[in-house]
Amino acid sequence: GSFNFNLTGAVLADGNSWTIVNNGTLTESFSGSFVVNGFTESGNIWTNGSGLSFNEATGILSYSAVPEPSTYALLAGAGLLAFACIRRKPRAVQSV
Repeated sequence: GSFNFNLTGAVLADGNSWTIVNNGTLTESFSGSFVVNGFTESGNIWTNGSGLSFNEATGILSYSAVPEPSTYALLAGAGLLAFACIRRKPRAVQSV
């Protein structure tokens, strides 16, 4: 089987989650042919690259804000600057 999530009425705010399947009363199991359309799976966690993830173990679809690409660029630039400062050797003090 497959899931298709219709999120037109959902509020995609950081930390929001929705119980899609109550695993406590589930009489079926997720099989090898199970898919979540528009998502990719890794270790029974399905993600769509836009902050949504579905966990087979809990049956919960959750949203976590994904930083913009510019945030990653800023962090990379700060890391390079810090690395350059650490690598710079102090100059020897010369006596006059």
